[in-house]
Amino acid sequence: MPENNTLDGSWFEVGFNDADWPSGQAGAGYENGSGYDDFIAPSLNFSEAVSSQNAETIYMRTHFTLEEVPSFDQLTLEVRYDDGFIAYLNGKEVARSNAPGNRGTPAAWNASAFASHNDTQAAVFEAVDITAEGLNVLRPGDNVLAIHGLNVSNSSSDFLIWPRLTASTTLTEEPTGQDQAVFRYENPILLQASARLKARSFDGVQWSPLNQAQFLINAVPATAQNLLLTQIHYHPAAPSGEEMALGFDQRSDFEFLQIKNLSQKPVDLREVAFTDGITFHFQDDSFLHELPAGAKCVVVADPDAFRFRFGSQETIAGMFQQQTNLSNAGERLQATGSGGNPLWDLTYDDQEPWPTLADGQGYYLSRLSPTLFPDANSSSAWEAVQAATDRTLPPPPSISLLLPDEQTSVAQGQNVNISANIASSQNIPMARLECLIDGVSIGELLGPPYLWNWKPEQSGAHLLQIQGWDVYGQYGVSEEVRLIVIPHTGPSSARIAWVSFHTDETTASNAARAAGMTEAPDALYTRLLTRDGHEVYRIATTSTPDKALLESYDLVIVSRSVASGDYVSDAQGMTWHGLETPVMILGGYVTRSNRLGFTQGTTMIDAASPIYLKAKDPSHPVFEGIPLDAEHVMAQLYAEPVTWNGILQRGISINQNPLSGGGKIIATHATHSDNAYGGIVIAEWEPGATISHAAEPILAEKRMLFLTGSREASGFTSETAGLFDLTEEGGHMFLNAVRYLTQTQETTFGSFVAIEKSDQGLWIYYTGTLQSAPSLQGPWSDVVGSQNPHPLGSPMDRMQFFRSVP
Repeated sequence: MPENNTLDGSWFEVGFNDADWPSGQAGAGYENGSGYDDFIAPSLNFSEAVSSQNAETIYMRTHFTLEEVPSFDQLTLEVRYDDGFIAYLNGKEVARSNAPGNRGTPAAWNASAFASHNDTQAAVFEAVDITAEGLNVLRPGDNVLAIHGLNVSNSSSDFLIWPRLTASTTLTEEPTGQDQAVFRYENPILLQASARLKARSFDGVQWSPLNQAQFLINAVPATAQNLLLTQIHYHPAAPSGEEMALGFDQRSDFEFLQIKNLSQKPVDLREVAFTDGITFHFQDDSFLHELPAGAKCVVVADPDAFRFRFGSQETIAGMFQQQTNLSNAGERLQATGSGGNPLWDLTYDDQEPWPTLADGQGYYLSRLSPTLFPDANSSSAWEAVQAATDRTLPPPPSISLLLPDEQTSVAQGQNVNISANIASSQNIPMARLECLIDGVSIGELLGPPYLWNWKPEQSGAHLLQIQGWDVYGQYGVSEEVRLIVIPHTGPSSARIAWVSFHTDETTASNAARAAGMTEAPDALYTRLLTRDGHEVYRIATTSTPDKALLESYDLVIVSRSVASGDYVSDAQGMTWHGLETPVMILGGYVTRSNRLGFTQGTTMIDAASPIYLKAKDPSHPVFEGIPLDAEHVMAQLYAEPVTWNGILQRGISINQNPLSGGGKIIATHATHSDNAYGGIVIAEWEPGATISHAAEPILAEKRMLFLTGSREASGFTSETAGLFDLTEEGGHMFLNAVRYLTQTQETTFGSFVAIEKSDQGLWIYYTGTLQSAPSLQGPWSDVVGSQNPHPLGSPMDRMQFFRSVP
């Protein structure tokens, strides 16, 4: 009885050294009750080796010697077994029963039988014809019959494996006596159970070819009228953490098909075979050859996975063969029965009008009444039913709705990023989540990341909530979150094209992931723009920019996270300088003389210290609201080094060369202790300015250099550049620059007051300071101790008026 996998792959080979194995003259196993005592050799009783931790298996080897290979034409393996086995002859698999895996693939040392073989069945030698598989591997000299005995569960009450091998030759003359291999039958043969008989006739000179026939006792052949495919579990729910720990780490491990006998008699299954969808033949791949009246059985992808999730109540007829599985996207399922006649031929689908809950959400397709819905190919003949388990369902998921910075108000028309946090005591995956605004869904997600983007068009108080179902169908819902949408006045939004390696701010590129990043390095810039009310569209940096596309935006911003090689050729320069829309460039490398030609050289130095800026033009709009000292140096920092993932990153790359003709310096690096001191950080060029670019020296529109965006410490690739490094003051300047280039204004909002009635009374939502008065003429005074929302009480004892002031 093996205790680990050290013998896997070798123990059944002829040359394996089994000299120190115990030997005996009967079967091996153990019996904790009664029934197998006479079948188990004392030296092969393994009762003391039984462990509740491991599945129990037995390796058995039987040596026999042949002087030469005689002309046998029949080889039969007979086995007493409880509950399964795999047989090898001279290292080749020749038979298996109730064993996991595909034929030809050895089972693991701790594998389990996928079905039981009860004590009554196990007490009788079961014959298996292995002529085709075994005759050709017999050889002169030492031969080995190896048996892998399997038990159905840990610490079973009993276990038995006892094989024997019989070789025979068909006689070509009439046999005599009672010790021969064949006998003369002159009277009818009485059968007590269904059986397949093989027979030859003898004409006094020679034997006829072998004939065989199937005889059914109290059973009927399988037909489309008595056998029905009743369940299809083609896309199971994701495995739980507990299931993954046991090795069931694929959804497909839990696939199954259920078959039901509709008749009042047993149905013979020997000729039943799946011919499309999966591979499975009851004659060869199952111990179950008859299905009792009204009974059901399942054919499964993995018996152990099925039993763990769904319990042991279903009869497992066998497992999918030849590594076949059910398709998640729908496929044809076809099976034949008696005489090769069709049993069913249907094609299911994962798209509507078929029930979509069966597509990965913990439900299976279940057949409705074939009398009412005779067409199995019709979606109306199937419904989605939640897959039940024999285990206690986990607690419902705990769902929280999250808003950035726990915001309670947002500007009308401004994008709101809504996310969900899922807490599950057993790490149960979610099947789907849905975000509701005022009870109306704005989108359903079937997997993480659970992020929704909502752009409110209607001002007022809105109710946000997230509901969802885990893979077991357990329902959870978040608490209600109220969000005030404040009306704004004046145009303040621009359509901005953000050119970057990263087309999705929530997803890192391959190089960024390799550096440990989980989202785009430059994500915080586009979020800042979105929070300011702008519409931002990420566009992939490329060596062949689409001029018409870029000109459809109010502003194009070139991120620090781009390849400077995309901005080097004459054709690229002609496109970028010819754009008839403003362009803002955040990385200095693309502005050099050997790139787009905005400077007269190629020198760049990484800033190593916190950065203050000196305004060369203090009246420029980028400095609006920014305190400057007497020397026009910022009173607060513009940017500072980034420590990310515990590592100090490389700072902003500063231009050290003069600008091309027509350029105007707006701000320089003013930190004296830094090697980049005095370098150009912000500069601009007016439309029509001439720069150092041979192919296209004339600019079609305004251009601005606004250096920001640190890069990953190794500097391995520009894909990891663009880390947000601006301070609050620097972020303010960045937004000032965007408004300046797009001719938009800072968003201004009107005062807002809203009263809402709930079961708890009246509540007032507001912005700014809440004031009240006995009449519209006043006098107005601040509401002392006001909350937001503020309870008004109901009923109110007098008339009151409320307003909000900035």
